Amino acid sequence: MSRSGRDRIDTGLLLFGLLMLAALMLLPLLWWVSLAFQDTAGLRAPTTLGDTWIPDGLYLFDNLAIAMRLTALDRLVLNSVVVTASITALEVTLATLAGYALAHVPFPGRGLVFVGVVILLSVPQLVLIIPLFQLIAALDWVNSYQGIILPYIVTPFGVFMMRQLLLHIPRPLLEAARIDGASELRIFLRIVVPLSRNAMLTLGIFTFFLQFDNLLWPLIAATDEAMHTLPVGFAALNTNIATPFNALFAVTLVVSLPFLVVYLFAQRRIMASFATSGLRE
Repeated sequence: MSRSGRDRIDTGLLLFGLLMLAALMLLPLLWWVSLAFQDTAGLRAPTTLGDTWIPDGLYLFDNLAIAMRLTALDRLVLNSVVVTASITALEVTLATLAGYALAHVPFPGRGLVFVGVVILLSVPQLVLIIPLFQLIAALDWVNSYQGIILPYIVTPFGVFMMRQLLLHIPRPLLEAARIDGASELRIFLRIVVPLSRNAMLTLGIFTFFLQFDNLLWPLIAATDEAMHTLPVGFAALNTNIATPFNALFAVTLVVSLPFLVVYLFAQRRIMASFATSGLRE
């Protein structure tokens, strides 16, 4: 057999293995979608393999109605949107400002500040939970939006990420703007922000995903059910014996769709931000 024939066989076997691996990874997702569309009666007593995988009707909205009867789903969505959007906007703004200062603005102790940011990256978030709760309790911010939002408006990860991604901006370009008399704020708004849109979008998507899925801090900072977010509501639904699995899966499916759409449209910009981070002047 020629070398080209062996190469085609190896390529075919590799593709077959990758397809099988992809199928194994997709099976739980397909089952999740199937359960979200099934009715409660069919879920309790499946008789065949087809009953397990193929719904006998489209009961997605019926399952959502069941979940809304068991919990204040509209309030959970509102709280999650307010908390996540606020944290994302503030994180991107403050982390970009801090990253720009650490990357391009000379000031005494800049290296020590960056070392401090790197050290904070190694501190587990669980270590800070008790001090943060004591702080918001002293400020009477328990069961409030500011108590949930403010502790996460800037993180060491966001500052470190933006500092590294902003290093690709040519320093002579910034120096030329300073020589022309532009202030640091003007340089930031007119030069840095337009050149860093991909990096800011990447940080915004990471922050939005992480905070939307954050369970621990909203659960601790808000003891009132009216201030709970979707992850806390999902946990309550999951522990409620009256909640059918298809209702829980229907809620998670509907909530997950916007994330999938956002990632599909933004993945090119995310890859572009990391590709340009390797460039230097």
